[in-house]
Amino acid sequence: MIEILPLEGALKLSQFFASDERGGILKAAEAELLERLGFSITEVLFSTNRKGALRGMHYQDPSPQAKIVFCISGRVFDVIADLRPGSRTHRKWLGIELSKENRTGIYAPKGFAHGFLSLEENSTLAYLIDGKVEPESERGIRYDDPALGIAWPVLGIKPVLSKRDRGFALLE
Repeated sequence: MIEILPLEGALKLSQFFASDERGGILKAAEAELLERLGFSITEVLFSTNRKGALRGMHYQDPSPQAKIVFCISGRVFDVIADLRPGSRTHRKWLGIELSKENRTGIYAPKGFAHGFLSLEENSTLAYLIDGKVEPESERGIRYDDPALGIAWPVLGIKPVLSKRDRGFALLE
């Protein structure tokens, strides 16, 4: 099932899941959806995180990437922000809980920043990436940038950030 989100071009994806006495199977993507989005998988990444880990807000410029992100264990508060100049939702953000249980994913078009806060120990995200990872194009915005005003959940612990993520500049 696909739900259109309030940010222009972004989608909420519900993954197919079936289980029996042996375990379960989750469908991450199918050709029809990828073709409809013009999405070509160039990389598949996995990120395992401790509770309180905050990654983001990451994007690439001038070589933007589209992403399909879903959680295969644990829970995260996943955030996307539209950075495309001229978009009707420019500088708007959206946060959604992704978890193993809700089997929800998110599609972020090219030109969006992405980040997340791990709400549980060992939360693991899978990323399907459309666009080559190019270190010279990697960019970021501070997770607490007042121009975006992202309302991150409060966990009662200090977020765990990388030195790189702490050093990102503000939009203004």
